[in-house]
Amino acid sequence: MTQETIPVTAPKRYRIGIGGIAIESSTFSPLHATLDDFTILRGDAMQPMYPYLPDWAYRARNDIEFVPCLKARSI
Repeated sequence: MTQETIPVTAPKRYRIGIGGIAIESSTFSPLHATLDDFTILRGDAMQPMYPYLPDWAYRARNDIEFVPCLKARSI
């Protein structure tokens, strides 16, 4: 009887992008928002907004990676 080789696969990892775009606006305002009206954060500059994800890791799961993408806000 021969032994069959069973391929070993790496555990699946999930990558979750984090981002958001927010603006406070009114349809009655005659002013138009421009890109200059937004505060834009990318990458690790977003970390202070997500203190519950230190090092972009979730404590209970080691198969999840959070990827900071973009956060744009205008008020």
